[in-house]
Amino acid sequence: FESAYIEFTVYARNWFTRNYQIGKASLQLKSVNARTGHVYMKKSLPLRKEGETAATGMITLTVFCLKPGESAPQGEEVKEEGEAAEDLEDLSKAVLGASADTGEAGKSYHVLVNIYRAENLAKIGGYNPNPFVTVEFAGACVRTTPAYDVEQYTWNECARIPVQTPVYEDTILIKLWSGGSAITMTPDALLAQGLISFSELRNNSLPARWFCLYGWDTDEVPDVKQISKSGENIKPNFFKGKLLISGRVERLGADETMMPAGITTARSAVEPRNMQLALLADVYEVCGAAGRECQVQLAFGSSTKETKEWVSPGGLDKIAAIEAHGQKVLVNEYGDDDKVFDVEQVTTFSFTQDQGRIDPILTMAPEEAKSQPLVMVNVFTRGVLSGKVRVGYAMRQLENFRKYEPGNPGRPRYIPLEPMPFNMHARIPGSVLMVIEHFTTDDVPRHNRRTVKPMVYIVRAYVFMARNIKVDTASANFALRVACAGISKTTDPEFGQVRPMWMKPLELKVTLCSDHPKEPPTMEPITVTLLDSRTVLGVKADRDIGKTVCTYEYMRQKDNMGRWEPFRLKPQWVQLFGGNYGSVAMGEVLIGFELLHSKFRAELPAIQMWPVSEEEFDPKKHFSKLKKATLHFSLYGLRDLIPTGSRSEEPLVNVRVKKFERPGGDEGQKRSKYYGMHFKYEKLVQEGQEDNKDDHLHKWKTDALGQQGCRNFEFFQVQKVNVLLPDKEILQPFIAIRVLEKPVELFPGTSLQVKPFGDEGTLIGESRQSLNSLYPCTWYEGVTLEQPYTYQEIRIKRGVDRAIKACASRWASLVRSGVKGPYCNTVMSWEFLVSVSFRLGTQEHKRKTSRV
Repeated sequence: FESAYIEFTVYARNWFTRNYQIGKASLQLKSVNARTGHVYMKKSLPLRKEGETAATGMITLTVFCLKPGESAPQGEEVKEEGEAAEDLEDLSKAVLGASADTGEAGKSYHVLVNIYRAENLAKIGGYNPNPFVTVEFAGACVRTTPAYDVEQYTWNECARIPVQTPVYEDTILIKLWSGGSAITMTPDALLAQGLISFSELRNNSLPARWFCLYGWDTDEVPDVKQISKSGENIKPNFFKGKLLISGRVERLGADETMMPAGITTARSAVEPRNMQLALLADVYEVCGAAGRECQVQLAFGSSTKETKEWVSPGGLDKIAAIEAHGQKVLVNEYGDDDKVFDVEQVTTFSFTQDQGRIDPILTMAPEEAKSQPLVMVNVFTRGVLSGKVRVGYAMRQLENFRKYEPGNPGRPRYIPLEPMPFNMHARIPGSVLMVIEHFTTDDVPRHNRRTVKPMVYIVRAYVFMARNIKVDTASANFALRVACAGISKTTDPEFGQVRPMWMKPLELKVTLCSDHPKEPPTMEPITVTLLDSRTVLGVKADRDIGKTVCTYEYMRQKDNMGRWEPFRLKPQWVQLFGGNYGSVAMGEVLIGFELLHSKFRAELPAIQMWPVSEEEFDPKKHFSKLKKATLHFSLYGLRDLIPTGSRSEEPLVNVRVKKFERPGGDEGQKRSKYYGMHFKYEKLVQEGQEDNKDDHLHKWKTDALGQQGCRNFEFFQVQKVNVLLPDKEILQPFIAIRVLEKPVELFPGTSLQVKPFGDEGTLIGESRQSLNSLYPCTWYEGVTLEQPYTYQEIRIKRGVDRAIKACASRWASLVRSGVKGPYCNTVMSWEFLVSVSFRLGTQEHKRKTSRV
């Protein structure tokens, strides 16, 4: 998607000869999708012929670009033609994350990309490739001189592409190809591709650096196109070589002529400095790899080394160790919940020091981290009738590993493995326990690896809630399974919830290896899976929806006075991925972890997750507290409500906020789950007069959203409700705006009046909006009512930003940085537009509501 373009070609039609091409223009889909509303409205693009720099005309068009689940903008959401500066600013923010020097419209530039050399090119079908490089941007594609049957080749060529602003794309696409053959009727094969930002290249030139190329092995993934056609993608997992390039953007003066796209001789450049590098590794254990025998391979670029022997399953029986530990406890102090767990069938391969020691990889590597290849760990298995097969891999930066210190062995760590495409549906992904270190030479004496012993620990998973689930929620029983070290526990299912709330800690008694009782253990990866819990004919038939692998290694310690370190529960929203190849985001879950020794379990009880009242709140025992607020809601009207065939002409609007209160309470007492407000259409505004036209509320019909006779209503009503909301923004309380058909009534106005289909009418549609960024300003740190707003404006904005960032979802690992994905829960089906405004205020400082 990032490198996808839409191309427009304009022809002059002829009757007796071929149509004449006037010119063509291209638009990058990523830049369109990144704009507000995902649309370029009435934009003028220059038309150019290939190989010419002068514009041959202009084309004005409107383009939408939507990802799955995104809605097209409606009516007032679509912006008309604005200033060019605004468009360029939006583009630079989408690409760079901040404003950039966008330049002036109508200026001419030359994009110059120097292609110097390619090395370590992977073989294709047992033969060396026929490499050449193409550079694509602004509707132009430039190709270097092809080479034939080489593993490395030097071009020293410069790809020149003319550009005239404004330009509505930003990605310069560089592709490395292997040329086909007319004799064997084989097409050109794409080896790898890279992306360079035009905006960034214009502000900062790119010095000569190596770009390491990763793709797929045709023996493992024979048909990548078939996977792409399914709408999914798999991560590149095979080293294909490296390419040395540099680039810059030159602005042309008034007296300079724009040159056509083409290839010239590249300027000489200083290559990145190299250093000698030796990679040293020891393998302890491989978990979750299915096979009869196992082998681990370490790779750095094209250099590879393996463990000396194939190892069979065996070694430490972790489940037996847990059961033996449980037999020593005479009284079960933690209830029957401790006995409810599942034993995962995880195959374990244990390596001795001789079996797991990998010979050093000695190679030359660039000193600059960006130019270095990734360190790859590959796990292979084989069976009685099957050959050597790679079942998992991991890719890490070299800087993530420590330098080798003679006499001081490193602590082993578990590295989660990415599964290969053919075993994406494994219940528990694999992992490898190993030590990877680097040094300057390979003749350093190798010390013995650390000795680790099994110990029993408690892994607490604080499971809060889920959101943005991409399956039908009406008939699903959502539960969350947490698995670690062969033990798993599952929450009780929540039926038919758009945002299920479990609010429960799951405690897993697991056996982990450690070299010292007071030091954190070698923590195994934690697998979190969202599932649809079902029972068919008395047999559990759970269906996994999405999963992710989390890493957590912090363990609370005692200080010199024997006091425990304070523990602050810090949950995060984590994305879960599913689909046939594990690349589709299927939902997000709010979860946190805690690790402790089993013997300290009574001293360190779990934090209470449900918010409590301010009077009851204790920061050492509770995660959050409930604070009083008043929600003011102004309903202006309904627009473009699609007809449903109901006899009722006037829909109802129900606004509700879910209560963050622990379910239960006094016996026999039934409590409402929501704070609610109800609106119904009236002919007049509040306290309006029949003879005053300005007091009449209108309703009318329009043609919209591909339908005829859509209904529109004016409400102009205001209501308020007192609510209790958690002070932690990460819990993300939301307001649900529901539009329903008026319930069917029989014999209205008589003693026989009944509603045969219930008091609540048929749901037309629903929208959910987050309230975490609308908290009263006094809830933010450092903001008081004693100081003026202007003095505290920066603090308030900072508090709102923190609230938004707290609800941003993260990638698979809890310790990995980088934010991706939406932070607000939205409903995928938009069948109507609701014009509303709402705000929150403290109950102590209410404002009088008035007629809108």
